[in-house]
Amino acid sequence: MTDGTGHPHGTLGQQAPWQPGPPPPAFGQPSAFPPPGAAAEPDWAALADRNEAQGRRRRVWIVSAVSAVCVLGIVAGAVALTSHRAEGGGQAAPSTAASPPALAFGDPSAAPEASPAASASGTPSASASVSATAAPSGKPAASASGAATRAPVTTPTVPGKPTLLADHAGHADLTMSGEAGLKPVSGGHALSLRGTAGSYAQSAGPLVDTGRSFTASAWVYLDAADGPRTVISQGDGAGSSFDLTRDDAGGQKAWTLRVQTAGGGAESTVVQARAVSPAAAAGQWVLVTGAYDAGQKTVTLYVNGASAASAKVPGIWAGSGPLELGRSRRQNAWTAPWAGVIGHIQLWDKALTPAEIAKVKSDGGAGPASPPLASWLV
Repeated sequence: MTDGTGHPHGTLGQQAPWQPGPPPPAFGQPSAFPPPGAAAEPDWAALADRNEAQGRRRRVWIVSAVSAVCVLGIVAGAVALTSHRAEGGGQAAPSTAASPPALAFGDPSAAPEASPAASASGTPSASASVSATAAPSGKPAASASGAATRAPVTTPTVPGKPTLLADHAGHADLTMSGEAGLKPVSGGHALSLRGTAGSYAQSAGPLVDTGRSFTASAWVYLDAADGPRTVISQGDGAGSSFDLTRDDAGGQKAWTLRVQTAGGGAESTVVQARAVSPAAAAGQWVLVTGAYDAGQKTVTLYVNGASAASAKVPGIWAGSGPLELGRSRRQNAWTAPWAGVIGHIQLWDKALTPAEIAKVKSDGGAGPASPPLASWLV
């Protein structure tokens, strides 16, 4: 029941308790911003990747900066060094070219550089003969320097005369031609020859008395595969009195000790001790020795300290020409130019025994107790 006012009976004059209504439109959180939601969980993997990438970039930058500083320092140092040398008397900077390896006589692994312009053939080259007066009794003639004797030296050339190979005994120096030179070897030097007609060394006159016993020996390294190649000889004119030569006659490489038994240089009067041997091939160190025993009338060839061949002879013709290294004389022409190096060259005025020659090999060129008549590059 109501009292006619719309209120229930018993509530007249009383109001219902106040209830808060909805807030006005402009009150509270701005309508333009949505209410904040729950905080999102960070993407730790992405953060780690980003930090690692930034670290790499920093490291690359640091390394690049340090490298640039080092390069600038090196360039500045090189410029300063060059300027210093230019101001200090114009001294040239040291060469950066690789030096040839040190050689060791008898060591097959220590190969010298190939000699330049090595001729592929042993074609003789005509040349004016060099005459000289024979030295009496096998004694050395005056040296190429013009002095009969001088103080012994241990240098490869005569001091102050770089084209004279010094005889260690002091009286038989050899003159090197313009195309000959020296090559460093282990413990010394060797004569380097080009395999051309103008590459040799010679004495002023004959050093070996071929009418008496003698021995000639040398360590050699041959660059040329083909053709005759002479290590040592003596004589001029029609032909050499003797020569130690690598030849390839008949397609067989051999070492030979050739001697001329009569004047005129005819091949019919040549006697040789010849040994076909692997040691006659190019590209290896070989000790070659030739001995003449005047009492036994025998010539003997030794290869690497061992007897390889021998022959009987009536005698050896005594030519008037000088001792030669790197060429020989046949039929009025120079022939058999050596291409490679020659060292530890020694002459004795006696026929060494097989035991003494073996000692030359085992001692690397020091040789027997008997002093040599002459020696070069030992």
